[in-house]
Amino acid sequence: MLSAMKYALDWSKRTHSERPDIFKEEIKNYADWKKQIETSNIVNPFEKTDQSNKESFLPSIIELSSSGTRDKLQKNLDAFFRYLEKA
Repeated sequence: MLSAMKYALDWSKRTHSERPDIFKEEIKNYADWKKQIETSNIVNPFEKTDQSNKESFLPSIIELSSSGTRDKLQKNLDAFFRYLEKA
């Protein structure tokens, strides 16, 4: 185990000195990714539903479905339950 750790540390030191561009590129990629994540707008499919309580939610969903199709309602409900599973 010790020899494997030494090999990994030696490889890392050697790579940093011989190919610093690899690490600079990865740092830039991370910075770009972080900026994109921080500026991303996540759409809330339940923005127009009444989520104040359980009793208001269903009528709100039904009202939402009257302006669209049943497929839209099903997609919104599926997304809602996926959201609940993550919470």
